[in-house]
Amino acid sequence: MIEELKKELSKSFEMKGLRQARQILGMQILRDRKTKRLWLSQQKYTKRVLEWFNMKDAKPVNTPLANYFILIIENEMIKIKKIHTDDNPSDMMTKVIPKEKFELCTELAGMKYC
Repeated sequence: MIEELKKELSKSFEMKGLRQARQILGMQILRDRKTKRLWLSQQKYTKRVLEWFNMKDAKPVNTPLANYFILIIENEMIKIKKIHTDDNPSDMMTKVIPKEKFELCTELAGMKYC
């Protein structure tokens, strides 16, 4: 199937049979053939940009993540997962709720609503 595609494309375009790609547009290509996963890494590009702007020795700072995201480390990879409002009580405090619902919540919590 792939060979047929290459044959058809070579009729319209000049092509070379190169080895497996390791890089594209300055991004490193990482593969895990067993799990059929592919990652693109911009680590080299980021380092180049930092050097270009004389910031390679700059002090890194933490960037706060919204409270509805969590970081998960799986198989040496960092993933970002969004937490649904129902599972994140702090997110509920940032939402507008109807007055009736607010009054009910304050009553259930034993608070007086003025």
